[in-house]
Amino acid sequence: MGSYPLTITGTSNGLTRKATATLVVSDGIVPTTKAPTSRLFSLATLGSGTMPVRSAWSATDPSGIAKYVLQRQVNGGSWGTVSLSSAAATSLKESLTLGATYRYRVKSTDGAGNTSGYAYSPTFKPTLTQQSSSSVSYSGTWTSASTTYASGGSLKYAAAKGASASWTFTGSSIGWVAYRGPNRGSADVYIDGVLKATVDLYSAASYAKQIVYAATWGSNGTHTIKIVCRGTSGHPRVDVDAFVRLVQT
Repeated sequence: MGSYPLTITGTSNGLTRKATATLVVSDGIVPTTKAPTSRLFSLATLGSGTMPVRSAWSATDPSGIAKYVLQRQVNGGSWGTVSLSSAAATSLKESLTLGATYRYRVKSTDGAGNTSGYAYSPTFKPTLTQQSSSSVSYSGTWTSASTTYASGGSLKYAAAKGASASWTFTGSSIGWVAYRGPNRGSADVYIDGVLKATVDLYSAASYAKQIVYAATWGSNGTHTIKIVCRGTSGHPRVDVDAFVRLVQT
């Protein structure tokens, strides 16, 4: 793209003539836009009936991207434009209602004013499963405790090394919800039998209903998350408040 000077020379019967011109190359190609993806993220706090979700999108173009238009559909209704932090922002954090369905679409405009069509995300639903659900299995000694700080009014905790909580689910993103505070310890997190992280729940300040670990896949799948108490010296306690997930529908 840009302006390029040209010189054209022609020779015939011993005569030579030259002509000059300027070639102007402009960008007439629309951007390539990638559909939004949504996921759970750690150290986010559950709301009352809502779940924090991060959505991200992108586009590429030789002229650069000048702006995006992001729209959201809730429960199959009409599309509404979502306000972004800036015209070229590529991510958004929102508190989405548990049990509702969501879908996003995005289009981009490049620096030359070319606008793409919309790129659509899958439809998904934020859901929450309490630690008291029969689908969650426990090994070792776990104690139930009622507290207004828990997402459903109660949670379970363990302090012995090796005590575990397991949950098999179907979804595209998963989060473990727990309490962080001065007397909390560490746990290993396994996904499908593979150690993915060691999460330290210790914090000088107290934080309730936090997503302390999150994992995401590109599409729905059946997976198992397992939380194993490490029995941390001095602060062994590990809580399971709930599990949250995104399910593509």
